[in-house]
Amino acid sequence: MGSHINQLFEHTQSSLKTFGSKDLSQAIYNMAKLVVILRKSHSSGYNRTDGIASSLSNLLLKNGRVNDDLFLFLANASVREMNRFNAQSLSNLAYAYALI
Repeated sequence: MGSHINQLFEHTQSSLKTFGSKDLSQAIYNMAKLVVILRKSHSSGYNRTDGIASSLSNLLLKNGRVNDDLFLFLANASVREMNRFNAQSLSNLAYAYALI
C-alpha cells in the first residue's frame, strides 16, 4: 500500500500546475488534517500495522515533525496561483498552514 500512496503523491505533485485554486487549497488542507491525525496517533502510542499510517507519516512527517520541504513546495505552488484564489480558498489555505 505504501508504494501506491507514494505513486498517488508523485502524480499529485506532477499535476499541481493543473489544479485550480480550490483544488490546491483543499489538497493542502487535507494533508494538514492528516498531519494532525498522525501526530495524535504517534503521541498516543497507537501504531497501525498495515503500513498506511507509516507511509503517510514518511511522506508528511520527518521524525514526528512536519515535513517542511513538502509544505514549502506546496506553499510555493500556492503563491504562483495566489491571484486566482477566492476568499474561501485563501481561508482554507490559511487554516491548513495554521494546523501544521
